[in-house]
Amino acid sequence: MVPSASSSHEVPRSPLAPDSRHEPPNLLIIGDWVVDEYWRLVSHHSDISSHTGFLHYRCAYQPGEIYIDLCGAGHVARVLYQLRSKCCGYRIVGLGDWHPDDTELMRHLVHAREPGGCNVAEASFRLLHKPCSQPIDLDLKPIGPKGLTTTVVRLYQQSEAGIRQLSRIDWEHPLDAPSIQVDFSAFPGAADMIVVHDLRKGLVSDDVIRHLKETYPAARWYVRTKALQPWLESVRDRLELLFLAPHGLGASMPWEHWLHEQKPTLPILDALRELPGEAVVLVSENREVVGRLRLHDICVTSESVRIDNPIAQVGWSSALFAALIFEMHRRPGTALAPRDVEEALKYASAASETRASQDGRGRPIVTPAIRATSWEEERRTWEQAQDNLGIISEAPGKPRLEVWRGCTVPGYVACIQEKRDKINQLGKRLRAFKHSRGQRSLSFLLRADPGAGKTLLAKTLADEFGFSLVRWDVTQILRRDELLDLFDKIATQQASGDQPVLVFVDEINAFLEGNFVYGSFLAPLEEGTYSRRGQIYSLKPCIWLFAATVGRTSPSEVPDKVSDFESRLTKIYRFDYQTLQEERKRAQEAREGQVAHVYVDTAPVQLPYRDRKTSDLPHEARLEQVYLGAMMIHREYPDIDRVSKSVLKHFHDFPPETSPARQMRGEINALRNVQYGTITGANWEKPLLEKRGDDELVRLVF
Repeated sequence: MVPSASSSHEVPRSPLAPDSRHEPPNLLIIGDWVVDEYWRLVSHHSDISSHTGFLHYRCAYQPGEIYIDLCGAGHVARVLYQLRSKCCGYRIVGLGDWHPDDTELMRHLVHAREPGGCNVAEASFRLLHKPCSQPIDLDLKPIGPKGLTTTVVRLYQQSEAGIRQLSRIDWEHPLDAPSIQVDFSAFPGAADMIVVHDLRKGLVSDDVIRHLKETYPAARWYVRTKALQPWLESVRDRLELLFLAPHGLGASMPWEHWLHEQKPTLPILDALRELPGEAVVLVSENREVVGRLRLHDICVTSESVRIDNPIAQVGWSSALFAALIFEMHRRPGTALAPRDVEEALKYASAASETRASQDGRGRPIVTPAIRATSWEEERRTWEQAQDNLGIISEAPGKPRLEVWRGCTVPGYVACIQEKRDKINQLGKRLRAFKHSRGQRSLSFLLRADPGAGKTLLAKTLADEFGFSLVRWDVTQILRRDELLDLFDKIATQQASGDQPVLVFVDEINAFLEGNFVYGSFLAPLEEGTYSRRGQIYSLKPCIWLFAATVGRTSPSEVPDKVSDFESRLTKIYRFDYQTLQEERKRAQEAREGQVAHVYVDTAPVQLPYRDRKTSDLPHEARLEQVYLGAMMIHREYPDIDRVSKSVLKHFHDFPPETSPARQMRGEINALRNVQYGTITGANWEKPLLEKRGDDELVRLVF
């Protein structure tokens, strides 16, 4: 265990450029500057207003309340401008794409929130902003060729239930090319620190990065980006901080939760290991923070308090990014430490409260707890969790099985790497559907062995992404026309709730009235409609998740309707053990000498590939059975917190090719004399060990 967050132990870091000893360093902030307006609206009912459309709102702001701010690189500049009074200071130079006539407004928005600052961000019922006359020590230069200011307007409805976001309006000029041709002559002559904030609007390009490297070869880099970019490798040796918000790991980490009781999950640990930078900090949508500090020395985690106000969520991660830079600067020559993360989190939370408050003052902030461990300790613990029976033995006589480590998504066990990959792919698509507000339906088919937990997976996915779950089992209906009740249920759920709907249809390959039911779903999938008594009804876009049990039908029994049905699906995922074996074998034969590609959106990044051998598959499957058995025990006997090693070994020894999940569940349901929070081999009808004293107990952690 490394020292706590308050420890003063520090590691030297490369110093600033020599001239920084005599004068404040130049801090260059380059990226996408956005003016952010957030409007609180209340319902308005007026007999004299005309052309009101379907909804009529009135702005709820009073004169003097904050309604405008900077977002993106501008928000980072504002935070760093406010914080620099706490230390020796730095000169800020901001570069971005905005209209030259708006430069003065941008400057005043940067200092509008500091004590004694101007009221340019306050509602004033004027068409023109009125900046103050105070001097502003800030140099801003527009470098875009068109000089177009990007504005984002967010609309929030205020009611007795609270504040909820209605919509977002982006007022920006469409790009004519993937990147913007910038004016390099506007760049300053010197820069000791380079802060890049890339919202992928075209300004941060390979040419810009190349120019920055050549012009300021000794500068330290601090980067926040919404997607991993190939140019990150080119600045690896000077990259002090890489900061990724949720979108940055969208492809490899689609899940909402990255921590379990402040312990990092395996995918997030893998991501941290591969990413460049002296320090790497990742944040999730739930304000979970995971960091790798001092290269591979320290792993730090925290869960910041999430404020129940959507206005407060905007800009929190940018404020954290800026505060981390500040903490690294005010103690020059030392690496980012856990206590720096703690201070940065406190400031970011305070900034969010200030943004959400009507008077710009905010409320007292709860200091988040910081967990700091050695990187080696986290790696070693995960290695134990993936070996043999998954038992972690850090202290003699205190073995434990942390069942959550066997889950890909919280609550669903999956240890076979190909299976985890497919669930991650499915999660990515569900996440994209949720964030795009479901422009069109997505449909998937899961083929799995009997007892593989397809229903549980559907429920887990719905819970993880906030979908309303509609379940249907083909084997539980007697007539084909009962499927119309399913479609009615979907339509009713879509009409009555705000959540998107996930429809789970189990045993889609079962027979009904002597035939398959695939044909009944063709019109709902293709056209979003269904027919009842000659009347056509519409369904809104939703997620269709069909499940089929392997072995129920043979290829010779598959009619044309099945092929027609499968051709309309977005994707088919096969989880059965035989298919996973075949895929592992083919992949191993084709992989020699290659590397894996990790794609975040459309930007490819080359990462070293971790070999997956065909011989490892049975071990992964048996390990999965251990975690699955422990999870089944927990669901059947929630008070059980200890099991014997013989029980875990019993689950491990089932041949994976026999699809033992149902047999395991049957044995667990038939256990005898389960009491005192413990299950051992003696609880089986036929005891698993002759001598009970030889059966070591293992604590279960969920």
